[in-house]
Amino acid sequence: MYSVLIVEDEPYLRQELVETVPWERHGFRVVAEAGTEEEAEALYQEHRPDLVVTDIRLPAGSGLDLLQRTSPRVAIVITGHDEFDYARRAIRLGVVDFLLKPIDDAELEGALRRCQLLLAGKPPLPDTAPASLITDDMENYDSRERHVVAAEDFIRRRYREDISLSAAASELGLSESYLSRIIRDLRNRTFVEMLTSYRLRAAVELLGDQRLRVGEIASLCGFRDQGYFARTFKRSFGLSPTLYRSRIQSVDGRVGKEGF
Repeated sequence: MYSVLIVEDEPYLRQELVETVPWERHGFRVVAEAGTEEEAEALYQEHRPDLVVTDIRLPAGSGLDLLQRTSPRVAIVITGHDEFDYARRAIRLGVVDFLLKPIDDAELEGALRRCQLLLAGKPPLPDTAPASLITDDMENYDSRERHVVAAEDFIRRRYREDISLSAAASELGLSESYLSRIIRDLRNRTFVEMLTSYRLRAAVELLGDQRLRVGEIASLCGFRDQGYFARTFKRSFGLSPTLYRSRIQSVDGRVGKEGF
């Protein structure tokens, strides 16, 4: 199995990554975990993990600086809403994927599959691809993957706007049917599902800002109908946006009283 170092300063999230992700299913095992850049660098030198999963922001440091100094074989960066554009620097450091908090399980597992194939010296082929694919087929996959990544980047840049599959295909110079097909083939979801997932995760981040009303958050995240936003949010997270926010306030209040 390939070894993994988890670097995350939030203890609850670090524990969640270590304990709930099906690492072994994808051929990985967690060998160490760290909460600071300094601790992570020491553990990296000790264990030499194949994969480093790190938050981009660390106490008195940066996950990207850590990757620059350690040069792991593959890496996944976890990033918050506000610094997502900044994370593109990670491309030069060999980062396989960026994951926006709160982490989407399907996206993390997709990133792990790509890491596993890269570590095995193979191009990241789709899960259903037969082993006998020839070079031309692999090059075709690489082209499709680039197109899907470009569509994901389109969503990240313009999710606040009233965008569609048609708009994405037009900007990328692709046909709608082709783009729709390769997104489903490589991500097992539709363009609308990718867009909605990104908007909802952005909304979760903004719900922590008590200055913003729920209706404002819906609009800032590209939802034109607050009722639709509330229904979609509850379907995905099991709580309405208002109740989710009250839970955040409740947790923050308890932590403040306990002095953490």
